[in-house]
Amino acid sequence: MKLERITSEQFAGVQNRELDFSEGMNVVLGDNESGKSTMISAMFHGLTTPAKLDKRRNREFSEQSFPTNGADTIDVALTFRQGEAPYTLMKVWDRTGENTETKLKQPVGGLLRGSQAENRLRELLGFGPAIYDYLVFGRQKNEATILDWCYRFFENGGDADMASFKQLVAGAFSAVDGISPEHFLKLLDDREKKLSGHWDFERDQPEKGRDLYHNNPWATGKGTILEAYYAWQQAQKDLQEAERHTEELHALGTELDRLNGKKEILEEQKSNLLGRQGRIEGRSKTRQLLKNAETALKRASAADESWPMMEARKAEADRLSGDLAEAKRRAEKAALEERRREVAALREQVANLDVWLDARRELPADCEEVRRTGERLHRSQGQLAAARLRAEAELEAGVTVEVETASGVHPITGAATLDVDGFAELRIPGVGRVRIVPQELDVDSLRQTIADCQAVQERLFGKWQAQDVDQLTSLAAQVKQKEVEAQRLRTKLTELVRDGDEEQLADKTASIQVDMTREISKTLQTDTADFLARTGQSSPEAAAAGASATLENLVSEYGSRAALSEKMTELMEQVKTYSAQLEETEEEDEIRFRQTMDDVKTALEQVETQRATALQRKGALDQQQPDLAELEADRDRCEKALLAEKETWKAYEQIREDFEELRADAGDRLAGFTALFGEYLSTITGQRLAVEPGEGLRLCSGENRLTQKELLSEGTRKTVLLAFRLAVLETFFPKGGGLVVLDDDLLDMDPGRRTQAAKLLQRFAEHNQVIFTTCDPEIANLLGGNRIQV
Repeated sequence: MKLERITSEQFAGVQNRELDFSEGMNVVLGDNESGKSTMISAMFHGLTTPAKLDKRRNREFSEQSFPTNGADTIDVALTFRQGEAPYTLMKVWDRTGENTETKLKQPVGGLLRGSQAENRLRELLGFGPAIYDYLVFGRQKNEATILDWCYRFFENGGDADMASFKQLVAGAFSAVDGISPEHFLKLLDDREKKLSGHWDFERDQPEKGRDLYHNNPWATGKGTILEAYYAWQQAQKDLQEAERHTEELHALGTELDRLNGKKEILEEQKSNLLGRQGRIEGRSKTRQLLKNAETALKRASAADESWPMMEARKAEADRLSGDLAEAKRRAEKAALEERRREVAALREQVANLDVWLDARRELPADCEEVRRTGERLHRSQGQLAAARLRAEAELEAGVTVEVETASGVHPITGAATLDVDGFAELRIPGVGRVRIVPQELDVDSLRQTIADCQAVQERLFGKWQAQDVDQLTSLAAQVKQKEVEAQRLRTKLTELVRDGDEEQLADKTASIQVDMTREISKTLQTDTADFLARTGQSSPEAAAAGASATLENLVSEYGSRAALSEKMTELMEQVKTYSAQLEETEEEDEIRFRQTMDDVKTALEQVETQRATALQRKGALDQQQPDLAELEADRDRCEKALLAEKETWKAYEQIREDFEELRADAGDRLAGFTALFGEYLSTITGQRLAVEPGEGLRLCSGENRLTQKELLSEGTRKTVLLAFRLAVLETFFPKGGGLVVLDDDLLDMDPGRRTQAAKLLQRFAEHNQVIFTTCDPEIANLLGGNRIQV
């Protein structure tokens, strides 16, 4: 394979890039981060990664190849030659999976798309993706694996382990889509199991004879051979049902022919009967005309009787409606006037109560003051009467002593005894006075308080013309009762004028117009009830509406009562005429004719019903008419599919044998690999590294000792890897036509090795294509060839 061109609108961080390659050596020169490695990745994935991505298997590719700017698609287009035949490959990967695309333009066979293009591309590559991943492109992530291959061969003594090494490298060449031979064989086993589940190859039938219709079929674990067998059995059953379907259609066709013949006979009988029908139908028509005239006359008579009755009913309904409306207005107005009178009376009562209450507004307070004054009076009087004294006196004859106590003044003459409450003052006229008072009692003050309280009570009793406190309290209670009464009257007044003030009430009363000249019967309600009972209506208005509707229908049908009368006269004449016509004609055999005609019609209806049923069934069968040829073809296809599944199982067995032979053949190709690898390694390192039989990979400077791969410098590591890759590719492409892609593999080598490696690459490029990327202009000059600046 030789690559000629790569283009990409978007791949990872590179946009709108195009590179052209020639045969032999191609050197892509550019600074770091200029996209060289990205374009190598685009070439590799264009050749090996399907456009339809698997989220698990291609996760690393998706994470590294889609740009970070959020774009959902990446693409690559490759032009290459296989031999001398040109091909153009275009792939689009879509992160969402909606716009994936693969197209392969061939020199012969036109444009392939999708899976066809992917399959053809794998054929053109010749080897699986593992060879392109590890050897052709030799990406850095695989360097450790390739180095392990080298040491696995050399560390055990060279040719002694050659068989296992050949198996290892040949396995990589024979890998399919990156699948190892062991994995491939496992997948082959899985495929065979999917084919052979529950199939008895020895008897060539389902295990235990469980077919689809005669035994309990296998429900689970079926292989595709068994599924194809069941599908073939189903196709056979469908074909048998279709054949029965066709037989039923044929039988229906025969039945329809019989029914059509019978229908023709009956229709001929009907036609003969219709020839006699004119005369019979004339009499029948006259009879029908007579019946119509009698019906119309009966209807007109009923209308003639109903017309005046409906007019009277409407008039009576209108009168009752008017009287009821007038009575309602009068009652409503009377109720409003009574309400106005009641409101006026209430307002007068409230006004009188307000005047009475205004005149006694101070009475409750004065009553309270009398109560408090009385309490104070009784308390003061009690204090004066708190002490009990006894006064005894022996007076000379003619001497009088006045004793003043809380209860009054008492004159004493001669010898006397006097009980005194609280205090006493003895006065002897013309001599003097003696006051006897408890030391802690202020008699004068108490006496003044008593006098003041008595004065207040006398004033308030006089103000309200009361004899005592009880009478004054009774008057105060009357005030409270009158206040409650006034509030009750105000509430009732508010309820009576709830629709507004008295002016609005008056306006509402005035707005009700009554016609006092209209006489309202005292038995209006009874008359109305009797009327509704007679008419079966719910109200006079409904009765009036019903009567009006009836009258409108009568007017619409007959115009007027006079026109109705004329119509009745006309109809009576028609009845008379038609009756006379029937009397003049004979009945003939009308009854027998009608019976015969009915029998023929009944027979025709039965035939038509049978024909309709047959036609409906035939129509349903016609709509479901199976294509026997198609079903036979389907049965044959299912049979071929069954045979193909069996042949596939046999083919897988053959593939297993062929695959093992391929691995052996690929191993045989490596017969001259040891010498070629030693030659390349010695050439690059100037004989410092060599492959020595029985000694493995040795460092031939200083002391001869084995070189452990962990101790190799980066430059030596690159040297070994380059020599190994070129030796393997040279072995597998001995006549040229190979391809190797290198990403700055000379950068870490010392100048001497770099020069020798460049010469080796130039020699390899004489018969193969080399694509080498570097950021070093000196390496580019050293390699020569077609220079591509990026």
